[in-house]
Amino acid sequence: MLIWKALRGALPVGTRLEERHIITDPKCKRCGLPESITHLFFHCDFAKTVWQTVPFVEELDSRGMIELRELWNYVKTKPCLPPTGITSGHLAPWIMWEIWTARNKLVFSNLRGETGESLSRAIRMAREWQEGQTKETQTRRTSQPKV
Repeated sequence: MLIWKALRGALPVGTRLEERHIITDPKCKRCGLPESITHLFFHCDFAKTVWQTVPFVEELDSRGMIELRELWNYVKTKPCLPPTGITSGHLAPWIMWEIWTARNKLVFSNLRGETGESLSRAIRMAREWQEGQTKETQTRRTSQPKV
């Protein structure tokens, strides 16, 4: 749901809330720049640091990319190094979730999370999700009635 809302411009970030006359200060609480959805997930220093430390097989190079959909399409297919235990395409949504929750903790509770903590949680959640998918697939295969 988070990615869907982000790609449709439906997340309540600074610039969107200002457009709707809900707030008067659209600035990012971390860096002071206007908080758009793209800024939050890819251009804020916090997000940049998280993405730069992700153990992708190749270095993430998003220079010149400014559109959220383009950035999403780029990161969602990046394979991770084997020690993470995560297959291609499964880590990016969890990283975005962690960036979003870290932002909300800062905005609503004034808690400044660390980039390393966010990345560790994203990797852990991605592994759990992947393991759950594997177990579900195995359960389906073994529970099929034999004819």
